Amino acid sequence: RRFGHVEFKHESSVDKAIQLNNAILRVGPDANESSKIQVDFAQSKEASDAKRRMKTGESLAFNAPNAQIISTDLRGDDTFEFACKNLVMWMEKGSCSTTTANTFFGLISNINNHCHKLVKEIKLREEECQDLIQAKKLQLEKLLQQCDIVDSVFEVATQQKAWDNFTKPQRKTLTQWKDYAQEVRTEINKAIEKPVENKNGNGDEPPAKRSKTEETETEASLARANREIEQLKLDQEISLEKKEKQILQLKTLLARFKQNCPEEWEKVIG
Repeated sequence: RRFGHVEFKHESSVDKAIQLNNAILRVGPDANESSKIQVDFAQSKEASDAKRRMKTGESLAFNAPNAQIISTDLRGDDTFEFACKNLVMWMEKGSCSTTTANTFFGLISNINNHCHKLVKEIKLREEECQDLIQAKKLQLEKLLQQCDIVDSVFEVATQQKAWDNFTKPQRKTLTQWKDYAQEVRTEINKAIEKPVENKNGNGDEPPAKRSKTEETETEASLARANREIEQLKLDQEISLEKKEKQILQLKTLLARFKQNCPEEWEKVIG
């Protein structure tokens, strides 16, 4: 029977390892060349002490053993910040001297190593960002393909063979729908062409591209304005109908008032 110790950095890795408990491991082609894996776990004393210190805010006094603990904590992502504060406290209290300079130099070297680690993290995030941008562009291009299908439908619907069969309100609605489809296409194109970041620090677009963008924005604005005008006309018509109904109701009330209270009516008009 053999065993080994494995130290994991993240608790999620421990959970995955526990799932292998009682799994059958084959080490050869024969069925009898296998064994059952038994997995158990325990939290390391160093990790437990580090979590306790971070929870209580306890700082370590400077000595050789504690310097080793802080050196270990400086290499951990979860304990790095708290270890840095402890290191700063030591230096502010004057624990760094000619006799302990080498120890502090070694601790500060962990800080420098962490900086290199941050640079790698930055590059990794930039790569992930570029991948996301590329994935977004591909998805938007697929949406453009759907716009082509939508345009083909409206193109056929507005041809005379089909167009003559629609009523005037239906044609008006179809025209609005077609304009809206074009506006959607414009928005997708703008999303595809929109730069995420300009490395030169200049966010201006090239003149040709800017002119094209301004033209599409103008067309979209005109289409939007036409729709707003039509909506205003419709709102005015609805508002006028409501006012006419209110006037009719008032006339009815006045007629009843005149009929039921003639003396009071004479006083009002007199």
